[in-house]
Amino acid sequence: MLVTTTLASFLVVWSTLIIVLSAGSVAPEADIISDSILSRACTRSQFIVAKLISRAGVILAVYAVGAGLTGFVAYRYAATDVTLQTLLTSIGIVGLAVLLLVALGVLFSVVFNNTVVSVVALLLLWYVASPIFSFLGADYLSPASLIRNLPAMLKDPQAPQVVQCSATETSVSIAFSKHVDPRSAEDPSAYSIESPTGVSHQAETAAYDRPRTTVTLSGLSFTPGEKVTVTVRGVTDPGGTTISAASDTATCTVPGVSPRTEAPKSAKPPHDRTAPRLTALEATQSSLRATFSEPLDLKSAEDTAHYVVENPVGNRQSARAATYRSDTRTVLLSGLNLDLAVPVKLTVTDVRDTAGNPVSVRGNSLIHAEVTAWKYVLGFGLPAVCAALLAVVWFNRRDL
Repeated sequence: MLVTTTLASFLVVWSTLIIVLSAGSVAPEADIISDSILSRACTRSQFIVAKLISRAGVILAVYAVGAGLTGFVAYRYAATDVTLQTLLTSIGIVGLAVLLLVALGVLFSVVFNNTVVSVVALLLLWYVASPIFSFLGADYLSPASLIRNLPAMLKDPQAPQVVQCSATETSVSIAFSKHVDPRSAEDPSAYSIESPTGVSHQAETAAYDRPRTTVTLSGLSFTPGEKVTVTVRGVTDPGGTTISAASDTATCTVPGVSPRTEAPKSAKPPHDRTAPRLTALEATQSSLRATFSEPLDLKSAEDTAHYVVENPVGNRQSARAATYRSDTRTVLLSGLNLDLAVPVKLTVTDVRDTAGNPVSVRGNSLIHAEVTAWKYVLGFGLPAVCAALLAVVWFNRRDL
């Protein structure tokens, strides 16, 4: 919330000051530009480039200090669900929007040759930009849309997952895919334990090891050789995102030989032991197409119960049908109702390859987002460069 408010202030509040500083860079000197150029022994290009660099340098430096300090405080001390990557990406995207505003301001100052007209024109363009960008098919580039998307851009899109477990005769250790909230992780009632299937156990204590992102459940009693199944409920990450319902269970075996189990017959291990992974995800308004790293077992691949679709993340829906194509290793999930303006997450469980290997818990989910960082980079960065070049060309051709 703190970072979103700070970044949004540069797009709404401080943008007015940025417009005044940039749109008033050349016009006030209209009557003395020729004398300024001759007295400084510089060319027209050098003069206008110096204006661009000085305005952009000062404004971006102030922005970097303000946004950087806020980002550091939020990342270091606040209990928010942001990562360093999402933080830097959001700050960079808003910085490009500020740079575009500076370049447009200098261009308007050159074209209109009047400070008041330049400032008013750019104010109208900036604050009434949504209809223009909507007409161009890029509504996400408008300041209002960017502010709405900032919380989603800053938030870590990945929900915590249970990746593995290990057991002894008196304890179970659960490993998570990311850091979780210690208060929810250290609640013993958040863990449902069965060993063997149908026989419930309740841990007395739960201790969270943050560096290893693991929780150790103690005060238990298991039989050597028995399987232990742990299901996690209600554990969240520091930002409040609940553990993924598609990856909240893990099974492990207590070391030793169970007296109730006969020694297994020796069997030749399968040649292929590589777990399949999700490698790509495409979305339309009614379907998802998931690509896997290996050929899949047809029966498990076409079971819709093995796919959890979230749109937005946290809001689940189910596909009506799943169709597998072996030649492309893709599964088409149809019968969905997706809003592509927000991220779409797919999590796969129990799908197996042709050798019987289950999908990897570290590669069983992907997120599809229509608006990605590179689109913002092109959407703000390219027009900023074009505006700066146009300002240089226009200034070189105008009468002084």
